[in-house]
Amino acid sequence: FFFFFKKVAIKMRVLALLSIISHVCVDGSFINTLNAKSPDRYLSRVSMAQGDKTPAPSLPDRRKVVLSGGWLTSMVVASNPAIAVERAVGAAEKKCREEGNCLELGDLDGAVGWNWGAKERCDATDPKCGVNGVLADELAGAAVPEPTAKITHRVQLSISIGRKEEGILNLGLYGEASPLSVSQLLEFLSPEGLWTLKNEDLSQAVALGYGLGAVTEIIPQQQISLGLSSQATAYAKTHGVSSAGSDFVAQPRPPSVESEKTVRPHDQAGLVSIATKGVGYTNTFCDNDEAFANAFSITSASTPALDKSRKVVGQILDQESMGFLARLSQLPTNKGLKGIVPGQNSGPPLLKTTVKKVTLEKVESESA
Repeated sequence: FFFFFKKVAIKMRVLALLSIISHVCVDGSFINTLNAKSPDRYLSRVSMAQGDKTPAPSLPDRRKVVLSGGWLTSMVVASNPAIAVERAVGAAEKKCREEGNCLELGDLDGAVGWNWGAKERCDATDPKCGVNGVLADELAGAAVPEPTAKITHRVQLSISIGRKEEGILNLGLYGEASPLSVSQLLEFLSPEGLWTLKNEDLSQAVALGYGLGAVTEIIPQQQISLGLSSQATAYAKTHGVSSAGSDFVAQPRPPSVESEKTVRPHDQAGLVSIATKGVGYTNTFCDNDEAFANAFSITSASTPALDKSRKVVGQILDQESMGFLARLSQLPTNKGLKGIVPGQNSGPPLLKTTVKKVTLEKVESESA
């Protein structure tokens, strides 16, 4: 029975993989995986959807890949790369959606609503290129939140998108209403960084600046998250080495500040938020090295669901920053679990989005 169930488990994994990876990147374009029983009919359908009346390439011009578990799947690649790029751009999915017969044609992507295709996606470097590779409208940004608590510290984040675009986020923190939470966040944002285990020979502080931190996750219509993806990678970059080495010790999470409640609900865009327990507790399943990957977030819309696991400790201060927040929240993403599972919009930004500089300023006197 053990070997029987082991075989069943393997087959189930293969089937799950086939259902997830429905497209393969070839020559810079996404190519549909086709069932070997009817590759010519499928290719003909794709060609017809493109308005191309030419016959599909013959079998000798295609490569076959055989997967275990009784499933035979062919990845069809035209001998001419230009033809492959022209045909495999998701036109079949678009056509079946318009005609409402995706399920009848067996086009799962079209039925579910997943968007694929290199030619149909906008250029990620275009400031108007948004979620799902669709051109977005002009991004004016939502209204600046009205302060509900005294702003004790100002933070300026200088962020680059790719190689050509930069912007500024000006934040205000509620240090009087949330002293413990804001203190943790300020350490993480400071040049000295956050130390929870002082050992300068084998480790270094966790800090967002110096080009080490980044926008690590975007959840469209909810929030963007910023943090340090890997302490070991940051250490190697800082010391100019290829690897942090086996002796490297990552900083553990700081003491919990769960007793400190949220200042306000997550009821609009532009609110700075951390996990209820504090900085580094967004995903407690991660090891210490990745603990600060989503150190804090900024809401891009009203998201009441966050009230259950997070608390607001600050806000954006000006309209220009709100406009840049709208730009960041609309960036195309590597979808799904770290960019490998299709059918989801959330994930890290497609373009490298780096925190170049962090400036802190204490506000001596400012009314709420």
